[in-house]
Amino acid sequence: MAYSSRRLQKILILLKQYSTLVGDRELPRITVPQKMMLNLEKQKLKKEIENKKKKIKFKSPLIISCKRSQYNHHKGQTYSEFDPKVLVSHAWKNTKSAGDYFTINSYGKNPALLRDDEIQHFTDFDINPEFLPVLESMNITSPTVIQSKSIAKVLEGENIQIAAETGSGKTLAYLLPIMEMISRQKKSDAKFGTEIPENSPRCIILVPTKELVQQVKVLADKFAAQMDFSVDTMIGSFGTKKKLAYPKKSEIDILISTTGMLRKFLGARIIKPSHVRHLVIDEADTLLDDSFNSEIKYIINKLGVSENIISETSAVGMQLVLVSATMPRSLKTILGDSFPIEDMEKVTTDFLHHLMPHVPQKFLRLKPSQKAEEIVLMSKKLTKKGTPAMIFCNEHARSVWLSRFLKEQSIDNVLMNAGMTPYVSAVFSCHALIV
Repeated sequence: MAYSSRRLQKILILLKQYSTLVGDRELPRITVPQKMMLNLEKQKLKKEIENKKKKIKFKSPLIISCKRSQYNHHKGQTYSEFDPKVLVSHAWKNTKSAGDYFTINSYGKNPALLRDDEIQHFTDFDINPEFLPVLESMNITSPTVIQSKSIAKVLEGENIQIAAETGSGKTLAYLLPIMEMISRQKKSDAKFGTEIPENSPRCIILVPTKELVQQVKVLADKFAAQMDFSVDTMIGSFGTKKKLAYPKKSEIDILISTTGMLRKFLGARIIKPSHVRHLVIDEADTLLDDSFNSEIKYIINKLGVSENIISETSAVGMQLVLVSATMPRSLKTILGDSFPIEDMEKVTTDFLHHLMPHVPQKFLRLKPSQKAEEIVLMSKKLTKKGTPAMIFCNEHARSVWLSRFLKEQSIDNVLMNAGMTPYVSAVFSCHALIV
């Protein structure tokens, strides 16, 4: 490159000025890019902060324990808004994170149970004493939180919405008071000589699946045997057309059904709705979903659900009981035309939509090829302890394969899916239940 004489003179002058300032010192040489230096300093500072956190000792219980201890969380631990906490699973989308895990430890008692200073007994409620031996046979001596809040409300005959966490005893919360009211109605009918036609249930319980139909029936049958009640079910099967063509006629006090079957039998006028005084929509958060929307609307309109409150003994009005583990948002959209939703009594627990403090949960980041091996290891550990397990699969074919694979590993299990009839006795005698 050619320079003019004037430019060369300027360059020489600048070099002389710089040499006088620097003297004999060597000029600095940049060996690492400046941006890289900044990143290294940030990483160093981050490690120092993490090391300081490791040295901090918490007296409170450890709630979340992680493979990488810097992500541990203690009860009552707080974080600065200027130093936000990074989730332990934030990098789990990357396959390099395989093998990482964290555990949410149990840190409290079961919130579904009443505290020692709140303990009640079923004798505190206005229910038949004949129910008590049945409850004792199931090792139930005192009501749960949701039962203590709901039983008296349901007995008042009002439309009510019951929402509580899974496993809190919601089924008994509505079943006991409704059976008590049916018992009173039957005594009143016998006193005044009122005859109820066949296939005219006094109570209809709707659930989303046939497995839940069987589950509720098992519980209802225990009380029905003691109280001389008749409990019947309706579930979809290959003989549905034959049942519609040649329906059986019988006395029904409580009918437990799926929505699709009840709609068919109501439409065919086999089930008579004239004496229904209690309609229970169990798992309401599922049944009030779009997939069941039309069926629920048809049933409610056919039964004539209104805002009327039933009396203790007379057959006036109908009581609607909604039961769910969450508060359905679509409630007003679906049921708003039938009666004022705002007037429904709402009963909930304090731990609704919360993680249960007494249930430990472990999360593992695995590659697809590692899942079967890990399930075998966990199943063998549980087998040694004598602890049964339930394994859920998202596909029918996968559940069949896993069941066979575990049997090859000498792990006893029972397979349950939509195409099979569950055998309760077999379920409780095996080590693993695959659903």
